[in-house]
This record gives sequence, C-alpha cells and structure tokens, in this order.
Amino acid sequence: MRESEREEVQKKKIGRVILVFIALLVIISNGSIRSKLKEFISNNNGELESKMQIEVNLTQNADMDILNDKVVLVNDTTISTYDLDGDAKNIAQIDNSSIVKIKNEKIYTVNKANGRIKVFDIDGELIWEYELNKSINNIKVGDSLLTVISTSENGNSILDIFNNSGKHLIKEQAENGQVVSVDFLNETNEYLTSIIKVDESSLISSLSKHSLSGEMVWEDSFEDEIIQEVVATNKGTIILITDKKIYCITKNKELLWNRSIDGDIWDVAVDTEQGKIIVLTGGNKGYLESIDFDGRTEYRIKVNTEYSKIKIAGKNILLYGGDKIIGISSGDQYMEHNFSGDIKDIELSNKYIYVLLQDKIKIMKRV
Repeated sequence: MRESEREEVQKKKIGRVILVFIALLVIISNGSIRSKLKEFISNNNGELESKMQIEVNLTQNADMDILNDKVVLVNDTTISTYDLDGDAKNIAQIDNSSIVKIKNEKIYTVNKANGRIKVFDIDGELIWEYELNKSINNIKVGDSLLTVISTSENGNSILDIFNNSGKHLIKEQAENGQVVSVDFLNETNEYLTSIIKVDESSLISSLSKHSLSGEMVWEDSFEDEIIQEVVATNKGTIILITDKKIYCITKNKELLWNRSIDGDIWDVAVDTEQGKIIVLTGGNKGYLESIDFDGRTEYRIKVNTEYSKIKIAGKNILLYGGDKIIGISSGDQYMEHNFSGDIKDIELSNKYIYVLLQDKIKIMKRV
C-alpha cells in the first residue's frame, strides 16, 4: 500500500472515531436518551411481571413482612405464613389490638390493652413472654433490644427495655414529656430517645442519650421543632429528622451538619447500609431527595404528590400511594405499575416485590 493510501485510511478511522464521540455527546446531553441508556445498562426495562397472588381478606389490624421468601401476614388475631407455592399455615394466635413487629426472624407482639408481650419464631413457637399489666403506646425493636413505650399517670412516657432472651433490663420514666422515637447504640450499650414537651408558651423537642443502667449521658433541646425520628448509623453518627430540618451529630452531640427541608415531609427512609437519607415531601411541593451521610444532595426530583410512602429496594427507591407504584434509580424513573386497588403495604426480597392489597397479596417479579 502506498503512503498516500495509508494516510487516507488513517483519516477515515479518525473520522469514524470523531463521529462516534459526537454521537455519545448527543446521547449524554439528551436527558430522555440518557435515561433510556441508563435503563438499558442497569437492565431495568420498566416491567413488573405477576408471579402469583394469594387471596386474603384483610381486617383493620393487618401487617405483612417477608422472612426467607415466606410471606408473614398478621390479620386480626392470626399470624399466618405463605410460601411461594401458595401453601398457607396459621402459626400463632395473638390478642386483639396487638402491636406486631417482625425483625431478626422473630415476631414480636404486644397487647396494647394489658402489655402482654409474646415473641415467636418463624414457625410460631413461643420464645418468651412477659406481662407488663398496663396499656401500651408503641414498641421499638432493635438488633438486640426491645423497648416498650407506655404512659404514666402524670402523662409522661415510660420505657421498659428487654434483651433478646426476655430479660427485663430497665424501666425508665421520662422526666417531662412523651417519647416520639427510640434507637440503640449497639456498640456502646446505650439508647437514644426523642421527647416532646409542651408548656403554655412553647413546644420543645429534646434528644437524650442513656446508658442501660438508666443514667442520662447527655441531653440537647430543639425549640419549635419536633424530632420525628432518630437513627444511630453504622458510622458512629446520629441522624435526626425534625419537621423542619435534618441534622447529623456525633455520639457526643457535636453538630456535623444540618439541612432545611423544603415542603411538608410525608415520609423519610434512612438507609444505614448505603449511607443515604431519602426524603419525600408533599403538599404544594412534591419532591424526592437523596442525601448522603455527609449532607450532600445526590439528586432531587419532582414527583407526583399522590405518592406518600418510600420503600428502599437495594440501590433503587420505590414510591407508592393509592393504587400506583413507581421505581426510581439514581434520580430517574424506570418503572411504573398500577394495581386493582389501594396498596396497603409493600415488602421486598432479593427476587420479588410483595404488594398487599385489601383482598390479595400480589407477588411481582422484576424483569
């Protein structure tokens, strides 16, 4: 081949590379095309396929969770499990008006009227029980502790804390106010409580840290703000969600950062594994915002205000409300699905999305 022909071939190769580069720039600059490309790369084609459905008839006191690909359904006074073949098994009977939480392959039930605690395994075998003999407001289940929240005669909250074996570790009464949120610092055997106090002139929300002996380690106050949730992260920090702001503090209550929230908070999900705070706002402004544990916004997108609940699905986010569900990945919507009735709850496993409706549980597969 002559030198001039070699030069011509080389020019054509360079020209093709330049054309490909320009095409990629066009794709990247086009939001719609970029979204589709991202969708393709992540193997999300926007479809949910129905694998099966389980017929149910829900009462007011109903809840659902997933353990080892089994559906655990609490319906009135019965706890049942359903496997992926649709086989049902009633595993336990519980008291009327019980609070039920499922965590660490255990089912925690507390009778709201008399404080009877019963803890079952996934097969319905009773692990331990305890009689508190008083009415109950709420419970919080941690990795190794159970906290039962009640109210004293003077209107202040009382915390009864149990370990995994059912040993009653401590009974602690708030000095003045009602407990809103509780979380545990497992590595130091301490717990956090947020309390709301109301007097004639102001509303004060406080955060305090206690040892399991009941000793208060420190306390901090937030005037004219309500701490809605407190979360101890696996990075040794504490995330506070109020009705106005998000705070990140150290275990010694030193402020690391805070962020104002634009709009009314409808739901918040804190993902301690991925280090993210997902905030959904509604009212006149519907936004979904992902914030990392350093206070940086990863993305903020406008969403329809009909969505009121968040469910974290690995690196993706599911929003649902009414009869609709959408999937969000890195700030882009990749999936939308409508059901035949209002969604009561959504749970997830590695393979499936479980959707609880009034008359059925739909088990959906992402394809």
